[in-house]
Amino acid sequence: MRNQLTKLAWLSVRRRPTRSLLLFAIMAVIFTALVAQVGARNVMADVRGAIKQNVGAGFSAHGENLAQADADEIAKLAGVKQASYERQHLVDVEGAKPVTGTGGVQLDAGGESKMFLTGLSDVMLQPEFASKIYRLESTVGEIPEDGALVHKDFADQNGLQVGDKIQVVNDGKALSLTLTALFSGKNENRSGLPFEAAENQIFTNLAAANSLSADKNL
Repeated sequence: MRNQLTKLAWLSVRRRPTRSLLLFAIMAVIFTALVAQVGARNVMADVRGAIKQNVGAGFSAHGENLAQADADEIAKLAGVKQASYERQHLVDVEGAKPVTGTGGVQLDAGGESKMFLTGLSDVMLQPEFASKIYRLESTVGEIPEDGALVHKDFADQNGLQVGDKIQVVNDGKALSLTLTALFSGKNENRSGLPFEAAENQIFTNLAAANSLSADKNL
């Protein structure tokens, strides 16, 4: 029976070769389309997986007097996997000068010497570092309590290198910091203020930044 069907099939092909070739071509196109569709679905699934694995949405919470306890509650919200706390001060750096020409706004006397010091609980979650706008020149884990990261241009201008000490002053309170690492990169200075520029940023441990003020709010 099976041999008979095979003979009939070949007989049909020989009698009508054009129709047989057309049917074969149609089947080949359909089969190719199905394979391509499955392949496309697999590729899209891989892309979605890579996006979910490598890209995370983040947000920042700011407040005039944001208490540590309130920040802790935000960090416990459903879906929040990681959190980093920040504390900022406008400081003077004794014996060093900020990088000039980094802002379009001219400040009054004394204001041009200010730099932004930011205390962080996790430097790699800081937006500019997380988005690779700022790039570390060497590997850094947690910043030591007496450690600091400064921009390479600021270090070059003031003859500083990793291991050197700087002293920052805020409202009469002084803090000695050891340069842990340098970073590079430029930010978008929308305010035009010199101390907002990347070159005039100092990053340190959160505890160090807190020690410069009696106010413990973030």
